[in-house]
Amino acid sequence: MPSDPIDPPSDSVADAHLPFSLMPDAAQHWKRLLVVGLALSALGAVGIVASTFFTLVSVVFLGWLLSSAGVVVLFHAFSASRWTGVLLQVAMGALNLVVGVICISQPVEGAEALTLLIAASLLAQGVFRLASAFASRVDGRTWLMASALVTLLLGGIILSEWPEGSLWVIGMMVGIDLFFYGSWLSSLALTLHKSDTPAGTA
Repeated sequence: MPSDPIDPPSDSVADAHLPFSLMPDAAQHWKRLLVVGLALSALGAVGIVASTFFTLVSVVFLGWLLSSAGVVVLFHAFSASRWTGVLLQVAMGALNLVVGVICISQPVEGAEALTLLIAASLLAQGVFRLASAFASRVDGRTWLMASALVTLLLGGIILSEWPEGSLWVIGMMVGIDLFFYGSWLSSLALTLHKSDTPAGTA
């Protein structure tokens, strides 16, 4: 008995497995992508120059996120009071709310705490990467060791500048991230435009 024919995958399903630059609809929006990329790069450049302002804005924004999350968690905890994990939910919600309020009301102190956490995280990542590079013979071991040393160096610099450097570290990192992400989006937009332009046309 012949088996049922298998329907070919739809275009949307097939496109989901293609790189972004190969999707048929992506090239149509290259201008919008270019504008977004340039805007993010410009915003990142401002963040690098005005790192103190970006630091304080980032800390206050994080404070609002944490406060909102704390309120939501507390509301869920008290609305489901019979749940066995209600005490843990209340503790987590209260912690998020308290930390959020501190970040909003005292952004300088919040920046100092976040900067210390960033330095500790970088140092821990650097040690882990360096240990992994020595313990295993993975491909790209040299690059892994270089990455570990750079991460350790960044963590050490941030820690050595703490707490005086707390007002510029977060803003600088946010600015650099926005600048390079925007640059990538702009490059992608130009690549999409180039791939969509017929050969021989101006």
